Amino acid sequence: MSKEGTRLSPWQAKIQVGSQVVIVQICQYFGRDRLDVRYYFDDDGTLKPTKKGISLPVQKTAQLSKILRRAEKAVSARGGRK
Repeated sequence: MSKEGTRLSPWQAKIQVGSQVVIVQICQYFGRDRLDVRYYFDDDGTLKPTKKGISLPVQKTAQLSKILRRAEKAVSARGGRK
């Protein structure tokens, strides 16, 4: 598994979280583009998705980005990680 934030392609990235990986990607579901953020686990060398995650319409990407920036500021204001 690779390091945190490693880019897999222009539309996919992964973050190592303990023994699991979170993959952020643009995918299609019933013909509609979705932003999918999901935990994956390693099954004998193959990453497989879990039910843990969210899938949003790509139109919500900018709104989610703003929310995450606000969350990052709140974490920094608390002195970082705890």
